Amino acid sequence: MDATSTFVIIVFLATAIERTIEAVINPWFDALEKGKYGLPTWKPGPLVRRVVGVVLGLGAGFAIAFGLGLDLFNPLLGNAGLKYALNTVQAKTFTGILLGGGSAPAHELIRYVEEKKQKAGQEKDKAEADKILAQREAAKGA
Repeated sequence: MDATSTFVIIVFLATAIERTIEAVINPWFDALEKGKYGLPTWKPGPLVRRVVGVVLGLGAGFAIAFGLGLDLFNPLLGNAGLKYALNTVQAKTFTGILLGGGSAPAHELIRYVEEKKQKAGQEKDKAEADKILAQREAAKGA
């Protein structure tokens, strides 16, 4: 199998897993928030929703990778000049991570970078404002 078809299979399976997990956990969390089916009322925060989604996604990815014996990681590496290829368990583990991670890790990384950039921009603006105020105060004192 070539790298392109492997990539297409990974994207398809990762998307299918991610959408299935969302379809399963959203009604479950809604039922918890409304106290349906005799469940205690509990409003989980966004972190809990993310963690549950990632854990279930990784579990599904590992189940598919090990259950079907899929090694989609080594074909992606191709002839990358590695001294040793991954053994079967390592390859299935990485395949499970690729499948189960879906797009969530990429979204989390992008959001983290955006938050850091925004925070750095705010700190830079504050430092520039402080510098201007200090110059004005120095000019008034002179």
